[in-house]
Amino acid sequence: MSISPSEGSPEFWFSDERIEIEVRRQRLIEAAFDRADDHSRSGDDERALHWLDTAAALSGGLSRAYQLERSRLTGRLARAR
Repeated sequence: MSISPSEGSPEFWFSDERIEIEVRRQRLIEAAFDRADDHSRSGDDERALHWLDTAAALSGGLSRAYQLERSRLTGRLARAR
């Protein structure tokens, strides 16, 4: 039985395990952005904002384009209420 390197060690950051974790994280981020885009296109602004928030939490923030999209969606929701 092999012992997995600790997360703080250089061996962990360049291990297959770490690469797999990062690939999964990137897929989750992409899926969150895809869902946000899909909901925005269909007019479900609340769900689009939810997925943008999820994507931001997973990725550490939003690009300028997604920040603008978030502002647009927020404004559209405010006007609808």
